Amino acid sequence: MSRCRRFMWFILLLCVNTVSCQAVVEGFIGDSVLLPCVYTEKDPQPEKVNVYWRDRDDNILLDIISGTHNMKTQNEKFRGRVISPPDLNRKGNFSVALQNVLEDDTGLYECHIPEAGVEQRVQLTVTGKRVGVSGSDPGPAPSEPPAGNAAVTLTPPLLTQLSVLSLCSLGWTQVHT
Repeated sequence: MSRCRRFMWFILLLCVNTVSCQAVVEGFIGDSVLLPCVYTEKDPQPEKVNVYWRDRDDNILLDIISGTHNMKTQNEKFRGRVISPPDLNRKGNFSVALQNVLEDDTGLYECHIPEAGVEQRVQLTVTGKRVGVSGSDPGPAPSEPPAGNAAVTLTPPLLTQLSVLSLCSLGWTQVHT
């Protein structure tokens, strides 16, 4: 391989060090939804990275600085509605549960881990209130979501199961869409 060609490959690899992944999450008004962001690399270590969650208007959902949640910078519209367990953060799971979602929460959310070149995008769609079913007939079975989409709606007991989330594995040289 010529020296010029090797140099071009080197430059290309330098330019492709950002990992990008997009998930689609759907929820109902008043529910809790999980916005996934999982970092699986060991260097830099998960407890040493900075994680920045932003909404479509660049409002701060949550900042995690070297393993510490900075709630002082959080936008007021998210105060008291964001959960991201620190014990899971130490394992690289920086997913956040957004509680009591509003229709206005619909939009694109981004999780940035600059030290690792990771950018996770989550498209959240919030629709009308969940309709309860009365009686013993459960009705027709729910249809499966379209391929490539992940609908995640959490009820309070399920919020503790964030560690099983693995919607998108992130690595230095892999790009997932």
